Amino acid sequence: PDLFVHLEHAPESVARQLAEVPGVATVHPRIDEPLAAWVPGLARPATGTAISLPDDGSVRGLALRRGRPPDPARADEVVVLSSFADAHALEPGDPIEVVLAGRRHRLRVAGMVMSPEHVFPIGAGGVLSDRGVLVLWMPRPALAARTGHRGIFNDVTFTLSQGASTRAALAGIDRVLATWGGLGAHDRDAQLSHRFVTQELEQLEVMATRIPIGF
Repeated sequence: PDLFVHLEHAPESVARQLAEVPGVATVHPRIDEPLAAWVPGLARPATGTAISLPDDGSVRGLALRRGRPPDPARADEVVVLSSFADAHALEPGDPIEVVLAGRRHRLRVAGMVMSPEHVFPIGAGGVLSDRGVLVLWMPRPALAARTGHRGIFNDVTFTLSQGASTRAALAGIDRVLATWGGLGAHDRDAQLSHRFVTQELEQLEVMATRIPIGF
C-alpha cells in the first residue's frame, strides 16, 4: 500500500467516502486487532496482531510460503507470518491459542505467508522479534465475530493514482476520519517495517561502497 491509517472504528459507508478522496485509487478497509498467544518455549505470551482478509479468505497482498489460504467455511483457520512459524516449528494443521478482544480462542494454522508490511515483525513497544511477535490473518467475517467488529472497520490501506499528491490525499483521509477516531494517515516512510527495511538497505550501501573505498 501507499498510505495507511488506523482509527477507532467506522461503518462500511465511510469506506465509500474515503474512495472519493482526490488521488485515492483503491481503498481496503480491514480489521486490525491486538492479540496475545501462548506458544511452547516462550517464557511469556507472544504479542502481535490479527488482520482481516477478504471474505473469501484470499491472501491478496501476501506471499504464500507453505500450506494454503484459510477456508472461509472454517471459522478457526488462519495463516501466520512465516518468520514466526519457522521460529516455533509450526506446520499447516497445527493449533495455536490466542486471546482476542479479551477472549481465548483455539485456532488452526492453514498456511504461512510473507507480508510487505511485516518484513520486520514489530511488537508492542517497538520490539523487533521473530519469536515473540505473531501476526496472523483470517477471513473478515470470522475475525469480526470474535472481536465484535461486524459491519465496521478500524484500519485502512490505500493505493494512489499515478501522479497524485500524497500530501493532499493524506489531508483528505484525515478530514473524512476526523469524527471516527482517525489516528492520522501516513505514507510508507512512517510504516515501521518499511522504515527498518530502508535503514537496513542504507547500512548495506555504506558497507558495500564507502568502507571498501576506505580500506
